[in-house]
Amino acid sequence: MGLVQRVIEVSGIPTVALSMIPDLTRALATAAAPDTYVELTFEWPESPAEARNACRDLPEPPIVVLLKKKPWLLERLYSGRVPDAKVAG
Repeated sequence: MGLVQRVIEVSGIPTVALSMIPDLTRALATAAAPDTYVELTFEWPESPAEARNACRDLPEPPIVVLLKKKPWLLERLYSGRVPDAKVAG
């Protein structure tokens, strides 16, 4: 996200990024100039690997289940044409 943020910020639009991996992104509270960041005073209670593994036992989100059954709906979702309940069901 950092490269995209830099392009947006060069256009004069401030951005904020939240990340579990602060070496890759920085969380901003206020920014007086580009490339300003603030280290937060707390630490995430688990490592990035533990966080990734924590969701492995969770059921798949409904959108994933739907797209596995009907992959042709993906184009509609990308174009903003979300299927109604009759199509999704």
